[in-house]
Amino acid sequence: MAEALRFSGKIMGAVVSRAAGRWYVSISVEMDRPGSFQFPRSSASLDMGLKRLVVLSDGTQYENQVLLRTELTHLKRLNRRLSRRQKGSTRWWHAKDQLARFHGRIADRRADHLHKLTTGLASTYEVLVMEDLNVAGMLRNHHLALSLADASFGEIRRQLQYKSDWLGGRVVVIDRFYPSSQLCSVCGVKYSGLGLKDREWTCQNCGTYHGDG
Repeated sequence: MAEALRFSGKIMGAVVSRAAGRWYVSISVEMDRPGSFQFPRSSASLDMGLKRLVVLSDGTQYENQVLLRTELTHLKRLNRRLSRRQKGSTRWWHAKDQLARFHGRIADRRADHLHKLTTGLASTYEVLVMEDLNVAGMLRNHHLALSLADASFGEIRRQLQYKSDWLGGRVVVIDRFYPSSQLCSVCGVKYSGLGLKDREWTCQNCGTYHGDG
């Protein structure tokens, strides 16, 4: 092995796989749950979006890297190159491998970013509150499908849930129809005039400003 295992415990087994021309080994390690983990902060609610991937109620923000969209020109060029090759030829297989390596590289970068983000959140906040988004329904919108796939909302929720549970924290998922973004966090008054494109507003009852800034 090129480096030592990052997790201490009994090795239970390993699975060898190949993807995009690369070989991988997944090693299963039996570990004890951590003891009493001390969370730096008690709780926060989070909102996921396409411009800013995650915005927390305490003002912390994580930008969306849009990895696939930024490489869209390169992806189109690789697809055109593959379509021009005669299927089954040596040059066709070479172009196919190039396309597979491209997708593999994007997937690895996305996985690395999401794991760092969710590990940081799960180890900082004891309780995380998030909305139950209808990701499957949102993906049916062809104008948003690429950006939504880049954002990986479902994967963020999955990772947060198992990482928080492992550390002794908790993820609370609220109903998607609950008007959380329309409620003032100070006085609780609902602002019914808030539209889908509105990202900032001021409570007419107590004057509290709500927005990204």
